[in-house]
Amino acid sequence: MYMQITERKILRLYMHDIHHEINETICSKLINRGVKIDSLCVSTYRYLKGTKIHWPWLIYLANFLINKLKIPKAEGFFYRYFHENIFKMLIDKYDVIDFHTFTTFQIPLADYCIKNQKEYMIAFSGSDILRVSDDYLKKIKKYLDYCKKIRMTSQMKEKIFSVYGENSELEAKITGSVDGIRGGNKDLDLLDSLTIEDINKNKKNFCDCNHIDKIIVTIGYNGVKQQNHERIISILSKLPDEIKNKIHLVFPMTYGTPSGYLNLVRNLATASGMSYVILNKFLPNRNICILRKLTDVFIMLQDTDAFSASVKSHVYCQNICLIGEWLKYPMETAGVYYMKVNWENLFDLFIEVIQHIDDYKDKCISNKEKMLPFVTWNKYIDFMCDLYK
Repeated sequence: MYMQITERKILRLYMHDIHHEINETICSKLINRGVKIDSLCVSTYRYLKGTKIHWPWLIYLANFLINKLKIPKAEGFFYRYFHENIFKMLIDKYDVIDFHTFTTFQIPLADYCIKNQKEYMIAFSGSDILRVSDDYLKKIKKYLDYCKKIRMTSQMKEKIFSVYGENSELEAKITGSVDGIRGGNKDLDLLDSLTIEDINKNKKNFCDCNHIDKIIVTIGYNGVKQQNHERIISILSKLPDEIKNKIHLVFPMTYGTPSGYLNLVRNLATASGMSYVILNKFLPNRNICILRKLTDVFIMLQDTDAFSASVKSHVYCQNICLIGEWLKYPMETAGVYYMKVNWENLFDLFIEVIQHIDDYKDKCISNKEKMLPFVTWNKYIDFMCDLYK
């Protein structure tokens, strides 16, 4: 049993419903370490006091009006109601507001914190910094200036200071480089529990692959255009038939897919002559884990990425990972094996991997053990406890 580490009450704000489970895992571990922390999802109004849901009526009402009845402008009404009433009602109950991601949606909340002299801190995600314009970064600078503490990776930090110039005051707020201090993987036990039988029996049903001996190639982990599905398909479509017949492509596009983009990817994949499946419906955790274990080769050529949980899981599962050389991951310093590729050498390296698949799999065997510091929770929870003191 841990002693209470601080009297301060923390409200953790996160953005998306897909983060409910990871949020509950983090808060539960922090509470067990003596942190007084509650959490609120600012898009679904899911409010957890400790580990129990409060205000379930608000969640049900919002979901009913927005998703079931599809009342025009209902979503906008709830967002305004949230900004003007719910957040203001909550803010005075807490000593620190902790933003987990910071977009235009959070700006009115930060404005309210500044107006009421409420301490807040920000944990930036990759897209908050790496996929926005310099003008937008200049616009949000005042929120960083007022912020008490900032968490970001060295890659984000480099982008920030390329726009702001040298700033010792801002530098002091950044709580070290957090490249290696990321959240753990809540599905680690599930990943480890899956057997060969579990994997093989799901190959046809889950991945729509009729040949048990086909090599499963997973491309990216979401439906955003920055995953460069089009460009990857264009390159792979030129493969010789001998290679095409050995592989089955999987496109996880369960979120972030712009209107019309899924059909574009489907048409290109069909024209390529390769067998494939597009996963575009919500996947339960078990199915996500099955996909990781089913995968033989993972291609990650997204424009930017801040060491996502998906990437970590693929490497942990000892998959052969072809990763854009422009993506900087801390696992490289831990001796983890993966292949750095670019648009010029992807074609040749992919053929090499498929032709010598077993040799490349052998090179990935030690990755599971080497990835443990990046997928377990202890380091991250220790870091957060120190942050909240």
